[in-house]
Amino acid sequence: MSGTTRKPLPPALKALKPILDALPPEEASEDEMEAKSVKDFTVGVKVFYPKGEIQRESYRTKDGKKVPQHHWRVYDLIQQLPVGKVTTYKVICVTLREGSPRSVGTALANNPFAPFIPCHRVIASDRTIGGFCGEKPKTGSKNRSMVSHCDWKLRMLRLEGVRFDDQGRLIAPSLAMWQP
Repeated sequence: MSGTTRKPLPPALKALKPILDALPPEEASEDEMEAKSVKDFTVGVKVFYPKGEIQRESYRTKDGKKVPQHHWRVYDLIQQLPVGKVTTYKVICVTLREGSPRSVGTALANNPFAPFIPCHRVIASDRTIGGFCGEKPKTGSKNRSMVSHCDWKLRMLRLEGVRFDDQGRLIAPSLAMWQP
């Protein structure tokens, strides 16, 4: 095993880990996916999400860190992403008129409010899955002994009705892409 360590899941996603682990694998048939259909991972999730300036100024992550203003703006926009739709890191930064796709990715990799802030609905500009919880997708790896965070992202999107082809590219982008 390599010396890399996996970033821990945000608390809200950690609570969903048993559900995420039970999701059908990405190789599952459409019938298997329908049988375990979960449409919205934010329903019933209780997460404190600071709305006002005073709450946000005093909010600290589990690690005791302040959330940067750019991250708050990313989270506020991502919160509007509907089930069954995806957007890209680039669309987010262009819409906000600040930052870069990488800075949006950094904000989402550090999202303490997942899945309430549905960062799993943001994909790469080339319409591939992108990262999840700070983890990048593994390419060409046949070792499937441990379900990766990116596998969970792909499974959640499939259960929300977003489909990817065998090369990991979004199918029917004209239907699945959200433009704020």
